[in-house]
Amino acid sequence: MVSVLLGLTLLVSWSACTDPTAIGADLLDEDRLGLDYTDTITLEVTSILPDTVLTFSGSNFADQLSSFMFGDFTDPIFGRVTAGIYAQPLLDRDRFGTTLVSVLPNYKNAVFDSLVLVLTLDTAAFYGKPALPFGLEVYRVVEDIDPSGRYFADASFATSPTPIGSGTFFPRLDSVQTIDYATGIADTISYPHLRIPLSTGLGLELLQLDSLDYLSDTTFLRIFKGLYIKPVGAADGLVAFNWQSLRPGIFMYYKDSANVQRQYQYEINELSARISSLQHDYTGSPVEAYINNPALGETQAFIQGMAGFNVKIELPHIAAMQGAIVNYAQLEIPIGTLPGDEPGKLLPAVEVYLRALNSDGELEDITDVRFALSSRRQVFGGVLVEGTDGAPSYYRMNISSQLADMINGREPNVMYLQIWEKAQRGSRTILNGPKHPDNRMRIKVAFTKS
Repeated sequence: MVSVLLGLTLLVSWSACTDPTAIGADLLDEDRLGLDYTDTITLEVTSILPDTVLTFSGSNFADQLSSFMFGDFTDPIFGRVTAGIYAQPLLDRDRFGTTLVSVLPNYKNAVFDSLVLVLTLDTAAFYGKPALPFGLEVYRVVEDIDPSGRYFADASFATSPTPIGSGTFFPRLDSVQTIDYATGIADTISYPHLRIPLSTGLGLELLQLDSLDYLSDTTFLRIFKGLYIKPVGAADGLVAFNWQSLRPGIFMYYKDSANVQRQYQYEINELSARISSLQHDYTGSPVEAYINNPALGETQAFIQGMAGFNVKIELPHIAAMQGAIVNYAQLEIPIGTLPGDEPGKLLPAVEVYLRALNSDGELEDITDVRFALSSRRQVFGGVLVEGTDGAPSYYRMNISSQLADMINGREPNVMYLQIWEKAQRGSRTILNGPKHPDNRMRIKVAFTKS
């Protein structure tokens, strides 16, 4: 056995086995296979805050969020997070396959009834098992938002000083009934959502706009630039909105010239700017002392969704393995605890992954993640594995290719751990560091000397 400085537990996987914890286990039986083995590679671990997190890209639909976290929540370990949303309602659409055609409103001789903001709930993405009522306010954005631009979690736009709507709601997981007038005939439909009445003044303004203002999304956005949905009051968890469905938006209810009840939907859709505004405050929280502190990272580290913590993992002496052929390498990270945590309520992240800086200084997925493609969970791993017989739960990740490239100088000796789909996840995880006294983070490597 070769003695190499290390500090993480690792098992690797080549095949598409459905159990990522079993992948590559046979390669770690050095007596049977004649391989060398080490799990003592030195790891320097630091909990860091990202410079920024992308929450909207109008030029790349793949970078758009499907879930939007919302609320004002103070975590007993990770401090306070405030999650609001900027959104642009656009003209209604008819959909013909992948083709979207604008539908212009016909408000001639219409009589205003009401104006309602509908927010579709993503109940599967709630975090912290919220049960108490939460408040929100809706403000009118008065600054241009570019629907083709890129915006990050710290984006901020000027709004009107007073809200145009507000409400207090319970975080319901079940469907809510409503009457739909899309066809001109009342139809009862049900789905999980919130309905926030907006001001009559805004409703009359939209009803009375000149037809030229409704020629296109561009002309409409000159008049109505968007909404800011702001959490009000402390909540006991985070809710989430799903705007990949076709239901979110502002609904105008009115009667037409024939006195028939109608509705017109200003859609919040894939063409809209939809930006998560995420603010974290770690002041006075248990994690505050760990920020950029590698000494404390020896025993514990922290990852968090939204715009929160990532973990920097450095292998300072990996060049000492130069010449070794990596047969299998797996990073294993046990879940940790801290006094005051609420593990029954604040569950660890379901999936994590690793990134590294490329030659342009930008983070990209490590090679093992990229090579895994659609079999990421089976080949790379990163999925939370429940502990048994009193052992902690843990994450395991196949880093065979990345470690080989580190050893040979083709990749930097630093990786960054973060939650999968970070910007749209409210979860967080306490991790054990490489010198934790009970269950340590480490890399396990089976290799052959060249």
